[in-house]
Amino acid sequence: MPRILLLLIILAVSRPATATVGLKAGASFASLRGGSIDETYDATLSHGDRSVHRSAAQTRAGVVVGATIATRLAIDLEVRTDVLYVQKGADFSGYSRDWYHGEHSWAASMRLDYLELPVSLRLTHPITVHAHFFLEAGFYAAALLDARYIKELPPATPSTGLWDEIEDGDFGGILGAGLEGRFQGRRYALELRYTPGFVEIQSGTDAIRNTGLALTATMTL
Repeated sequence: MPRILLLLIILAVSRPATATVGLKAGASFASLRGGSIDETYDATLSHGDRSVHRSAAQTRAGVVVGATIATRLAIDLEVRTDVLYVQKGADFSGYSRDWYHGEHSWAASMRLDYLELPVSLRLTHPITVHAHFFLEAGFYAAALLDARYIKELPPATPSTGLWDEIEDGDFGGILGAGLEGRFQGRRYALELRYTPGFVEIQSGTDAIRNTGLALTATMTL
């Protein structure tokens, strides 16, 4: 699959005369899957004196922002290459209970920020003279920029770095769909993209992978 990603990049840069550049921004709805992070966790600690409950991984809302290059291969086919800052990770919530303090709710967030390079093939179909529907599929490679665990409730605590536990990179797939139109000489697009991770991102035995949805708007310059 990395070879396919490299081939798409070569296609994107081999025909610069047909390439256009744009800006992309939107919202990311990410979570984690695999291993124990998929499951609700209940444990009894200290010989039954304390119990802990933790939810399965929940969606973390974040931002997506960056640039995109479109290289047209045919009238209804183009290669899309993006350079994006993407916030991923997951949120967790739960409660702890002991005989002295009673029950206390808590919330925490695993924040994983990436520099992402998605490359995809986009197939378009006209709806009107100035608008069309598109489907796309491809792959992404990503470099980890920041990895932190933050307890948000109660009380909030300083973030804990996770660099020793999270892998430096990520690789996954892209499936997307959207609408694109032309207005006053510029192209505008609204896209929904699903990005399942293919590789384990946590060092150790727990097979945790990124997964997410991104809703973005693009303006071609």
